[in-house]
Amino acid sequence: MAVPSESGEQSLLRPEVGESQTGSEVMPHDDQSAIPGVSLRAKAIGIAITVAVLGLVAFANLASPQTFSTSNHLDDGRVTLQVAFTVAATPSLFCYMVVQPFTEEVNMAQEMQPAVVGIFNCEFQQVFSTVEVGIPGFPTVILPTVTPVGKSIDDTSANSNIFLNVWNKIQEKGWHLEADWTVKADPDAVFVPQRLKALLAQPPANPYPPQYAVCPTCGTWVPNCDKYPGWHDNLWPMMWGALEILSRDAMTTYFTNMGLCQAQIDWMTLGEDTFMGKCMRLNKVNELFLKIQDQQCGVDTGVTSSPGWPSCQNQLQYVFHPHKDWADWIRCWTQTINNRP
Repeated sequence: MAVPSESGEQSLLRPEVGESQTGSEVMPHDDQSAIPGVSLRAKAIGIAITVAVLGLVAFANLASPQTFSTSNHLDDGRVTLQVAFTVAATPSLFCYMVVQPFTEEVNMAQEMQPAVVGIFNCEFQQVFSTVEVGIPGFPTVILPTVTPVGKSIDDTSANSNIFLNVWNKIQEKGWHLEADWTVKADPDAVFVPQRLKALLAQPPANPYPPQYAVCPTCGTWVPNCDKYPGWHDNLWPMMWGALEILSRDAMTTYFTNMGLCQAQIDWMTLGEDTFMGKCMRLNKVNELFLKIQDQQCGVDTGVTSSPGWPSCQNQLQYVFHPHKDWADWIRCWTQTINNRP
């Protein structure tokens, strides 16, 4: 199943070198025959230029399809070859995390940013906390509180109160409009954005299609945990809070209907992940299930203090959770990156 982009066009993976569409031709010239072999030389030069440019583009984060062109010029200024190719877009990401002050999460955020890993490998990022986290040149978005109101009915933190403030700030600033998808990542989630982009661009078949008629203009959200069949209020599968993924239109649907969701859902007793999932289903938003590698969702993730747990060598997984200190976080990230296909 392919997820259309918010513009209605299907997003595609950016092609690797050699997979882009290329075309070349020798421009007609009356006395071209007077330059023996010019066509072959021009083609050879053009191919070399194309490969070089594609090599640079392969590492770019492109928010929309872009057409590149290059030309070969002889010393006398005549254009003898033109090469054009189109590089398809991968989805762009706005990523954020909420940091508990005076904890290891502060150190983790400070280390991630200069290393350009986790949310800092997305096109757009924000960090929320009640105090400055201390990332040089990267100001923290200050919240009134990051303290949950208690335990949720799932025995997790009832922290919807925190994220109502976060989402209000995102709406106020319009950050969700800057990218195709909004992603909330916990600081202890080892998140690999490029792998998520690949899944969003060319998603697998959905094993849990929505059990309702989908609103065609309301976007898509990503449930990621299916450990507990029969979860309360038919909330299975759910969006586990280590990583929360919503398209631009899904975020807009939430902002348009947040009053309705707060009125009809007992949000004070829920974690923000459960509340948002209920809100998405209340508004008939499309679903795309992408399994998360998370201890609480039935897949252990290689924490070094627990021998025998699976490692972080999964070459396709886009997130590993939990890894609650920087040494273990970067160990996991390095392991999965170095073992990618």
